[in-house]
Amino acid sequence: MLNFSDSIVRRRKPPNLEEPNPRLRLAGFSTLRPPPHSFSNLDGGSLSRPPQLKRRALGRRVAAMKRNFEQEWRQAGYPKEMGSAKFLPPPDRSFIRAYHLTSSDHAISDISLRRLKVARFAEVNDPFELMALNSHNRAIRRLLRRFKVSQNSEMGLLCFSRNWTDPLLWSHYASKHEGICLGFDLRPGNEVQEVRYEEKRPRVRLGTGEDAQSISKELQKTLLRTKYVGWEYEQELRKFVDLSKTKQDNGLHFLPFDENLRLREIILGERNHLSLEDVRALAKATNPGAVVFKTRLEFKAYRIVGDGNYPPEIPTDTA
Repeated sequence: MLNFSDSIVRRRKPPNLEEPNPRLRLAGFSTLRPPPHSFSNLDGGSLSRPPQLKRRALGRRVAAMKRNFEQEWRQAGYPKEMGSAKFLPPPDRSFIRAYHLTSSDHAISDISLRRLKVARFAEVNDPFELMALNSHNRAIRRLLRRFKVSQNSEMGLLCFSRNWTDPLLWSHYASKHEGICLGFDLRPGNEVQEVRYEEKRPRVRLGTGEDAQSISKELQKTLLRTKYVGWEYEQELRKFVDLSKTKQDNGLHFLPFDENLRLREIILGERNHLSLEDVRALAKATNPGAVVFKTRLEFKAYRIVGDGNYPPEIPTDTA
């Protein structure tokens, strides 16, 4: 039994904030010590926000920035879920952002020498290139072969994608994700065309006389930008190049970077082993307007995304 007189006479010891209080322990608390990140400030200073709340606030700001950039890309006419919209604004409306995927060695050469190799129609990976018409008779087949030979001798092309998040692009064109994707700002015009994808090969009738020996200008445009629907994942853009305006090196044709072909992004594949800092140093020396970052696999979907290790400052030099 408690002795109430003793409890009154005896001087009660002040509570020790460092020692657990048994009553509080029974109630589910282990100490009277104030929580480490309290909003109270006994020294009279300004209140500080707990670190976890600071992180949440920062996350909300980052999310707001992401939503704003994604909205800007959509308003500029780009497809949904642009990979670079995570942290980059879209280009000026006088340009089109497009992506060229290649091997790591070729990409480093392109960055260093500031040029892109021009593809030839006879060497592309689609044997139906420039052969989209229904070849139901021999005259059409002969006409298409002649057209392909003439185009191959006079014109080349640079192939780009509208986005870089499809895993198949990296598997087919970037050495199974070990390569690099180069993002360019292209000046729109007749030289830059969007590929159309068709399920069936269109059927046409040849004219008579001289018309039977040539392909109309309108039909030529159709052939230059028509592919089978199975290639639709590429979301391809093409820049046609007059071979007489290219620079040759060991029998290959190259188009130098200029005001109509500006390197803006250098994106390392998920399996790429190059040093991120080394590539950034190379880009700063040769293409100061380009931003460099690495990719990873999306956690919740079959997509490729940036790994979040973005540069602290976004280059503004577009020269």
